[in-house]
Amino acid sequence: MVKPESVKPEPAKLEPAKSEPAPPESRGESPAATPLRATPSLQITSQPREPWYQDRVGDVLTGSGAAFAIASATLYVLARRDADATAMPRSLADYEAKRTEANQFQIASAITGAAGIALVIFGVVHYATRPAPHQLAIAPIQGGAGLSLGGRF
Repeated sequence: MVKPESVKPEPAKLEPAKSEPAPPESRGESPAATPLRATPSLQITSQPREPWYQDRVGDVLTGSGAAFAIASATLYVLARRDADATAMPRSLADYEAKRTEANQFQIASAITGAAGIALVIFGVVHYATRPAPHQLAIAPIQGGAGLSLGGRF
């Protein structure tokens, strides 16, 4: 729904006057020679679009995605450290513990990395598809009213 933030009257439009005796076609005149009179019109515009860098939802999504990416990299480094520790274990129990930890860190790294990538993508999509301002113009025309809805993407 368009919120009317500002109502701007447009310049007067011109349309045929009602006081002429007969239509121009019946007098043999062209329609371009018809006398015109001014009629007012009304234009309603929505709030202007904020710049992309002031979009808080997009900022939260991309910022969270970046934080998840950093967490994923940290978990990956911890997984590699535990995997390297299995090369020279002190005991069989130590080997099993380090191998299990490395596997768990690797899985956690993959999950947080995927979540980070998804959040960054959602943030960029949100920036790209944020609402655009709309314009609604209403003008009287011969035999009724004209309605025009405008916007951009």
